[in-house]
Amino acid sequence: MKLCFIADARSPIAQNWISYFVGADYDVHVISSYPCASSAIHGASIYEFPLAFARFSSSRINSTSMNSKKNQSRARISSPFTKTLIRDWVAMLDVIPHVSKLRRLINTINPDLVHAMRIPFEGIAASMAVDARFPLLVSVWGNDYTLHAKHSLPTAIMTRRTVRRTDAIHCDCERDLRLSFKWGFRVDAPSLVVPTAGGIQSDTFFSRTVTDSKVNYQEFQNKRVVINPRGIRGYMRNDVFFRSIPRVLHYHPDVLFVCPGMAGDKNAINWVKQYNLEKHVVLLPSVKRDEMAELFRLSEIMVSPSIHDGTPNSLLEAMSCGCFPVVSALESVKEWITDQDNGLFFDITSENDLADKVVRALDDDQLRNNARLRNIRIIQERADYATVMPSVVAFYRLLINSVSIRPLSQR
Repeated sequence: MKLCFIADARSPIAQNWISYFVGADYDVHVISSYPCASSAIHGASIYEFPLAFARFSSSRINSTSMNSKKNQSRARISSPFTKTLIRDWVAMLDVIPHVSKLRRLINTINPDLVHAMRIPFEGIAASMAVDARFPLLVSVWGNDYTLHAKHSLPTAIMTRRTVRRTDAIHCDCERDLRLSFKWGFRVDAPSLVVPTAGGIQSDTFFSRTVTDSKVNYQEFQNKRVVINPRGIRGYMRNDVFFRSIPRVLHYHPDVLFVCPGMAGDKNAINWVKQYNLEKHVVLLPSVKRDEMAELFRLSEIMVSPSIHDGTPNSLLEAMSCGCFPVVSALESVKEWITDQDNGLFFDITSENDLADKVVRALDDDQLRNNARLRNIRIIQERADYATVMPSVVAFYRLLINSVSIRPLSQR
């Protein structure tokens, strides 16, 4: 099976998914929508094809180690509406002129299947460039409908065109499958609902009672740790998160708040200073997957202050490591978390409510222990990489076969 992926090859999500097929000895070709290292996905043939002005990106490294300057520039446009509106209007101008060249590249590869990972702008480009003789699968990532298409007219128009054109849809939550139908996806077309990264690899993200911490994080040993792993994104209410911390410290002055992906960010630094949190907050750079797993095992609570999401991979990773979720009450997240059972929901607009939920979780050992057992079981049953990815292979084969038997007039 020869596979062609159109994806950001720097993305850990894309790397985790695509690497499975490389490891299974498939013929894997990756058209990267961002500049990347030639070794970004070992064993795959990689073609740099920057879309949406991505060629001007200075980053050729894995997104887990993007520098703080980039985070600062993102933080300057913190409104989801403003950031998306500007990005999508401008970026669309750069996608259309490259369609013919992308089509020629795909035709040269001549794959059995094309998989575009994300609607803006990989899926949009694929919908215009992929010849009808090639089966096309488009992945819907967490914010494609609820943020990008909702707030940007050009993205909305092209999202509808993409969803109508694709032969199949992959979503990471049932909510996005329902939204796909509303955006024009055919109800009788093949669909798949599994985590975007292919699930959780239990040899990395696992729970243990006694943590044998790496040297880098021994300073967090014997402390009560709360982690916010979501980094700096326009759709994160990190302002609410930082405002909640003084109230938590009033009840639990020994708690340490750890924030990967925020080191050097101007807004995060200002919040720490504004609320006198220098002794209570650690702003870390983005970390590798094994280090994130270690941080989850060191932490009692994971906070996700998101206003837009599908199924956050960081949520599944935290659950697998036994870290208790305190999360905003999004429809997609409710597919994994039941309030007051295996996690707690908070009002995303209220720092007091967030603080109270964190305090409750810190106070209730039984709640955390029961949730840990249930969450580990949920991940094993619904998000185990070793189970999910074979089902993806079967789905690919089903899609290839279904397109191959279509009349030529319908291809």
